[in-house]
Amino acid sequence: MKNLRVSKIFFEGEVPFGKLREFRAALSSHVRDRVLFHHHLDDNRFVYRYPLIQYKQVKGQVTMLCLEHGIEDFVHFLDHQPEEVNLNGYKLPLKIARVQMRYHPLRIEADKRYTYRLSRWVGLNRNNHDDYHAATDDAARFRLLERMLTGNILSFAKGVQWGVEQPIQVEIHNIERTKKRYYKKQAYHTFDLIFSSNVFLPHYIGLGRHASVGFGVVSAYKLAENGTLGMDSLHSWQEEE
Repeated sequence: MKNLRVSKIFFEGEVPFGKLREFRAALSSHVRDRVLFHHHLDDNRFVYRYPLIQYKQVKGQVTMLCLEHGIEDFVHFLDHQPEEVNLNGYKLPLKIARVQMRYHPLRIEADKRYTYRLSRWVGLNRNNHDDYHAATDDAARFRLLERMLTGNILSFAKGVQWGVEQPIQVEIHNIERTKKRYYKKQAYHTFDLIFSSNVFLPHYIGLGRHASVGFGVVSAYKLAENGTLGMDSLHSWQEEE
């Protein structure tokens, strides 16, 4: 088990999901010496690792999630915090509404399952995109997505230096919707889904690609009173944004 340091910083005001990338860039411009804020070594070199500072919408409120050393970098940011940020012409006063800090006990429990909602998850990459669309039934697609999600959880564990010593189990119960979303002018097939796992995950962490800017957000999910979930077709609700 690992006690993970987690801090959530809630700002006053709302930022549309599509502007989270601009919000990240605006904050990062004030602490260019802190790589965890932006993952840029310079204009041409990047750091590819799990993000310890993430930007999200939580009930419409723009929120930063800082993990481990990302917390120290946020404290450094407070010394350079501007009164407002400019999001391509939209000026947002930068006022902190509240801060939550806690330790989250990361653990794997063989005989227990935790149920989560995963939102805006980029579950496919170039290597498995064709396999997903070539699958002949939903069960095969679920298995492929479960493998990807397991890999994302392992990447998270590595990023926070948690040595996983037991098998990770993941089961997708329900695909609530799929949606084409755009990031940096590139289209991604995203999923909103319900899954369970034997891993006790922190609330609001990001999994998968672009987790730093609001994709792949994990939140706790309460089962129905009878403890069941309906199984929808993967293609029951598809949208394009």
